[in-house]
Amino acid sequence: MQNGKDIILFSTTETRPISEGIFKSLKKLIGRKVKLGESEVETYPNNNLRVQTEEVRDKSVIIVHTQTDSVHDEMVELIGLLDAVKNARPAQVILVMPYMPYARAERHNAPHISAIGRWYARTLSDFLLGEADSVLLVDPHSKMMREYFDPIAEEVTLVPLLANHFKKSHNLKSWVVVYPDEGAADRFGKLSEFLKLSSICTAKTRSEKYGIDSLFVTGDVKGKNCLIIDDEILSGGTAFWTADSLIAMGAKSVEMIAVHPILKSSGLDDKKLMERFEKSSIKKFYVADTVCAEHKTKLCKKFDLVSGSPLISTAIFRLLYGGSLTKLREFK
Repeated sequence: MQNGKDIILFSTTETRPISEGIFKSLKKLIGRKVKLGESEVETYPNNNLRVQTEEVRDKSVIIVHTQTDSVHDEMVELIGLLDAVKNARPAQVILVMPYMPYARAERHNAPHISAIGRWYARTLSDFLLGEADSVLLVDPHSKMMREYFDPIAEEVTLVPLLANHFKKSHNLKSWVVVYPDEGAADRFGKLSEFLKLSSICTAKTRSEKYGIDSLFVTGDVKGKNCLIIDDEILSGGTAFWTADSLIAMGAKSVEMIAVHPILKSSGLDDKKLMERFEKSSIKKFYVADTVCAEHKTKLCKKFDLVSGSPLISTAIFRLLYGGSLTKLREFK
């Protein structure tokens, strides 16, 4: 980006609480050259929608979109926003997705099954054909997700940020990092080295009738405090079961880092779900504001919600001005 270009930040409607935090952090880095963009979304009686934005010709445009409760409406709105922006000939577009919808549906892991995450990445790529255009993902569920974009999406991690937050309030002498599966061990394997802790990996056996049957642990947790690490937490059921199993094996306590606090259950409203978290054997949850979950985390004293906006805005700044994101993926 040329240093003189103006920068406009847009977001889909339900993502605005997240985008406003990113905007404030970005403004501290860039100053008056960045502004919040104005857009209008009109829904017609047939439930079709139209998106219109202010003038963006020759400007650098940032669009922020994360998963929200109205996931499908917001996905269509994003496509409309991208179409409106690209037709106005901006200098560049940077699409920022703190939590990408359908990030867990990126591969065909059963016969005759959809992989909407892969399709969505390819669809979004069709709008981002400019030489300076790019996509920024935050801790995607699969390492492969960024490669479904063309060109390959950029990626940053908030795990070191959350780990430092955890580290400040603990004596780490008796702690061990627990990877709930091989996928987590592969994605976050550097965490134990970063915290200078030993680590173990768990494996679960499952059945269609009973769900999780048993937990196997590759190490001894007796007398240890356990820190579980995963990319997201949904209803908490698997995490609760894992924590209970670790305590039954002799663990002293369990806490958890989960970047994305989705916090949804098909059978419970927000209040009742948070009551489940409050009653669980996990003493603390360290999560980031990659989705709009503050209204939920406030209902449970166990949640420590950490802002990822400063790091995300630093990544955007480097994409705008040609800097490297490599160090933002490092554990330090």
